Amino acid sequence: MLAAIAQSPDIACFVAASRLSVGESRAILRGGATDLLPAPLDPRLVRSVIGDALTAWERQRAMHADRRAAEARLAALTPRERDILDAIAAGLGNKAIARRLDVSPRTVEVHRANIMRRSGAASVAELLRLRFTVEFARGPSANPVHFGA
Repeated sequence: MLAAIAQSPDIACFVAASRLSVGESRAILRGGATDLLPAPLDPRLVRSVIGDALTAWERQRAMHADRRAAEARLAALTPRERDILDAIAAGLGNKAIARRLDVSPRTVEVHRANIMRRSGAASVAELLRLRFTVEFARGPSANPVHFGA
């Protein structure tokens, strides 16, 4: 039952107990409890633990909102622009990208300008922040093409 309740991202589960074995404590925490509190409850400890959980929840919500915003800003890119953005993120310059994709350096410059305009990024650093925000939220890279130096 604890695991079912803990699956909701908006619910924090706290368990209070007076005597538990290490195995029971581990099972409760692995089952999804946010924290394990000693009984009888100390009001100051309860306030502190709930405050920490709220801070973590707010941080998680902000990260989720940042990821959604970054995904929305990069959604307008064409597949070729995504390839070029991946190469930029890998640290390649225009000429190296052009060689890898078998296009002219001028074409890469045009695509870079379009990427900046479509994403609304004011700088390459902001563009890379958007891309890495999306990439890290997805986990391991889904792009099978890895650029190297």
